[in-house]
Amino acid sequence: MLQDTSRPMTWPNCRIIAAIVMIQMLYLGTAPNVPFADRYVSPASSDYEARKGSMVQYRDGDVLIGGILQVHSRGKDDTCGLPISVGVQAIETVNMVIDMINSDKEFLPGVKLGSVIVDTCDVDTHALLQVVDTLWQYFSGTQAHAATSSKLFAGVIGALSSAVSTQTTSLLQILKVPQVSPFSTHPDLSNKARFPYFFRTVPSDAYQASAMVAFVAERNWNYISIVYEEDAYGIRGYREVENAAIKRGICVAVSLAIPRNPIKEDFEEIVKELFQTKRARAVVVFSKQEDAEKLLIAAHRNLEIRGYFTWIGSDAWTSLIPTGATDFDYRETLAGSIAFAPKTNVIPSLKPYMVNLTLGQHLFKNGTVNPRNPWFPEYLALRHRCVIQDLLNNDTGVSRACQDHDRLNPDKYVSLSFMQSVAEAVLAIAKSLQIYLLRICGRASGLCSAVAEKAGTAQLAEAIAEIMKNISFTGINGDNFTFDQNQDGPAIYDIRTYQNISSSDAEFSLDSWKTIGLFDINKIVWYEEPVILEQINSICSAPCQVGQARKIETSICCWHCQTCSANQYVGSNGTECLDCSRGETPTIDRTSCQPLKNDYVKYSDSYSIASLSIASFGVIVTIVVGIIFFVHRDTPIVKASGKELCAVVLFGALLCFVNSFVLATRASKVSCSVSRILLACGPTLMYAGILTKTIRVVIIFQAKKMLSSQVKAFLLPKYQILTCFILILLQVMILSVWFLFDLPTPTTFFSAPVKSFLACNDAGDLLVLIGLAYPSLLIIACTILATINRKAPTGFNETQYIGFTMYATCVIWVAFLPIFATNSSVISLKVATLSICLSLSALTVLICLFCIRCYVIIFRPSKNTSRSVLSTTQQNRVPSVSVQRERRKESSRLDTGGQDVSKVSKSLSPSILHQQQ
Repeated sequence: MLQDTSRPMTWPNCRIIAAIVMIQMLYLGTAPNVPFADRYVSPASSDYEARKGSMVQYRDGDVLIGGILQVHSRGKDDTCGLPISVGVQAIETVNMVIDMINSDKEFLPGVKLGSVIVDTCDVDTHALLQVVDTLWQYFSGTQAHAATSSKLFAGVIGALSSAVSTQTTSLLQILKVPQVSPFSTHPDLSNKARFPYFFRTVPSDAYQASAMVAFVAERNWNYISIVYEEDAYGIRGYREVENAAIKRGICVAVSLAIPRNPIKEDFEEIVKELFQTKRARAVVVFSKQEDAEKLLIAAHRNLEIRGYFTWIGSDAWTSLIPTGATDFDYRETLAGSIAFAPKTNVIPSLKPYMVNLTLGQHLFKNGTVNPRNPWFPEYLALRHRCVIQDLLNNDTGVSRACQDHDRLNPDKYVSLSFMQSVAEAVLAIAKSLQIYLLRICGRASGLCSAVAEKAGTAQLAEAIAEIMKNISFTGINGDNFTFDQNQDGPAIYDIRTYQNISSSDAEFSLDSWKTIGLFDINKIVWYEEPVILEQINSICSAPCQVGQARKIETSICCWHCQTCSANQYVGSNGTECLDCSRGETPTIDRTSCQPLKNDYVKYSDSYSIASLSIASFGVIVTIVVGIIFFVHRDTPIVKASGKELCAVVLFGALLCFVNSFVLATRASKVSCSVSRILLACGPTLMYAGILTKTIRVVIIFQAKKMLSSQVKAFLLPKYQILTCFILILLQVMILSVWFLFDLPTPTTFFSAPVKSFLACNDAGDLLVLIGLAYPSLLIIACTILATINRKAPTGFNETQYIGFTMYATCVIWVAFLPIFATNSSVISLKVATLSICLSLSALTVLICLFCIRCYVIIFRPSKNTSRSVLSTTQQNRVPSVSVQRERRKESSRLDTGGQDVSKVSKSLSPSILHQQQ
C-alpha cells in the first residue's frame, strides 16, 4: 500500500540469513537474546540516535502478536531517521485494538494478548536483523529462557514496505509463521507458491493500477505519463500501469524514474521532460510521500507548468500531502489530483485514544521500563518542538522543555483512514486465535494444556495461518472482512480528489481530499463527478469522427483521421476503411455493413409527377379525340382520314400513355411484363397505322399512270387493315422471342456505391431498345415516305401532317436516346425519360394528325363537306393527261352533289377519296 523504499533483497540472501540463524540455534543451543530493558534508551541520552532503531515495544501477555512496523524514516546510509506519523499511529492502533480485545472478557476469556514490536526504519536488512534478534526466540522452539519459552506466539503484523515484507515473510515462512501486512501491496506477494504464509488486509497494486487505468479510459484519455520511484514498489507499479494501459489501448508517452536519493535538480528535470510530451496531461505517480511532494513543488515553481497536469496518485502519498510541516504554496498544482486508495474509513475511537496519550506515560520512571511505545516521546517532542529535559541546552535553539503532561494537539492531529487496515490485521489474528481456542479448549477460560504446551514453538502460528485463509469477521468499523483466494484484502478503492480548501496547519490535510467515487471489480461508481477534469484532455490525437479511420503515426495513440468513402465502413480496429460488398451499405455508425434498402419509382417523385402529368393529359386528349371521331364517323373529314386506321393509331397512343402509369409502379413480375408489352406494342400500333396510311397516299399521288385493278383493290379498307396487322404481327413475333430468351423481372440496379434501385430489367439498361427498335424502323419509313409525298394536293395534305409528326418524333427520339444511354446513375430518371419520350411521341401524333381535324369538325362544321375535302390547288408537278382527266371527272361528279362519296365504288377517285387517310 505505502511505498517500497528499501533495497530489495534477493532470495539467496534470505536463505543465507535463515541458514545462519538455524545453525546458531541448533548447534549453539541459544538465540541472540538481549534483555529488552537494556534496549530502551531515553530520548535525552546521547546515544539515542544510534540505538533507537533497536528498541522494542514489549507488552506482556499469554499470547504474543509480533509487529514489524516502520517507526522511523530511512536516513542517510540506511540509518534510522526521524519518526513518521504513519508508524506511530500504526503502533498505537495495534495497542488500542489489543486493549479493546483484552477488555472484552468474552472474546478471549482468561487469555491476555501481548505484543512485541520492532522498528524496520524502512531498511530490509535492518528489519531482518530485528526479526532474528527479537522475534525469532518466541517461536523457534530452541529458546532456553523460561521467560520467553513460556509464551505462545500467534503471528506477525507488518511491514509497511513491500520490499521489507518480501524479506521478512521469506524468513518467517521457514517456520510457517504467518505475516499479515496492512500496507504492503506489491503484486508478487500474491504469489502463494512463493509466499504461502503471507496475508494482507489491503489489495494488490495490480488492482490499483487497473483502477487508475479504468479512470483514464472512462475519461476517454489515451495518452499518459508515469513517474515512479526507482525501487521495487515503484518499478512494479509502473509495470502494472503500463500493462493495464496496453490492454485498454492507452499509450504511455514517457516513463520517468525518481532516483534513489534524489536532489532538487532531479525533480526539475523530470518536470521538464513531462512537459516535452505535454499532450499527455495525465501523470500517474507511484512514489513515496516526500518524493511526490518534491515533484509537485518543482512543477509549481515552473509557471508554464503550474496547474497544467492532472496528477493520478497511488495511496503511498495521496491523502498524506500537503503536510503541516510543508509550505502550502503548491496546493494550486495539487488541486484536482486524483487518488486511489483501498477503501478504508477513519476509526472513530483512534483520535480520542491518541490525543489522551501523554509524554509521562512513555518515559522511564524510577528506572522501570514502561511497556508502552518507546518511540512516542521522540515523536511527541518533534510535534511540540520541545526537548526532553536532559538535552535542554543553549545550543538547541528551542526555548521549551517537554513536560510530562504534553500530548498531541487535538486541533492538529489527524487520524489516518488506513489505520483501519492495521486494526483488521490485528483482528484477523485475534479472531483466528479465538476460533482455534474454541476448537481445542472449548469454552474453558484460559489456555488449556493442549495449547499451552505449544509455547516457544510456531505450532500455534501455523494453525492460525490455516484458519485465517477462510476467516470472515466484522471489522473495527463494522465492515465485513475476508481474505480472497490470494490471501489479499478486498480490491475496493476509494477515489478521491484534492480540493484546495484547507488552510489549517494540521499534520495532514485529509479534509481537502474528498471521496468522490468507488472502484470495484473494474467498475467505477461516482458519488459526484470530478468537475475540475471537465476541461482536461490527455490525448495524443483527437478521436476520429464517425466514418473516419485512424492512420497511425508515431504510436497507436497518435494518428490522423482518414475519411472513408460512402460505401466503406471502419474496420474493427478502427485503423482502416473496408469496402462493403455489392448490395450492402455502411451502418449509421459506420462500423459494419447492412443490406441496401432498395429505392424505386414512386408516384410522389418529381420525375413521376412530370411523366404522369403528361400521360394523364395525353389520355384525356386521346379519349376526347376518339369520342369526336366516333360521333362524327360519317362525316367527310373522318371518312377521308380512314377511320379504321385512325382507331388503330389512337389505340396505340393510348397504350403509350398508359405505359407511363405502369412504369411508375413498384417493379414486379406482373408490372414488368405489362410494361414490356405496352412498350413494344404501343408505338408499333401507332406507327404501323400511320405507315399504312402513308403508303396508300404515296401510291395514289406518285403514280405515273392509271392504277391497275389489283392496286385499287389493295387500297380498300380491309386490305389496309390487313397490312397494318401484318406490320404489328412482326413486332409481336419479336416480342415473343424477347420473352422467350429474357423474362421480365424486377432487378436491383446499383446506381451508386450506396444506392440501389429496383426497376424492371429492361427499363434500366439498353435492353429497352429491343422493344423500340422495330417502332424506330417504322418511324424512319414514315418519315421517308412523308418526305417523298410532301407536295400532294391541298385537299390530300395528309402526308404534310404525317411529315410534321415524323419530324417532331425524330427530334424527340434523337434527344431521348443519348439521355437514356448515358444516364447510368439515376435509374428513376431513365425510367421517367422513357415514359416521357413515349408520351411526347403519342402527343405529337395526336396534335399533328387529329387536333386540326377535330378543330374543323367542332368549330368549322361548314368545311366538313365533300367539296371542302376535295378542293385542290395548283400542284407543283403535273400528272399525266389521263390521270388529270380522271380526277377532273370525279371532282365534277362530287361538285354536282348528285352522288355521295361513300357510294362511289367502281371508279378510282371516289374509292381513293373514301379511303384517304
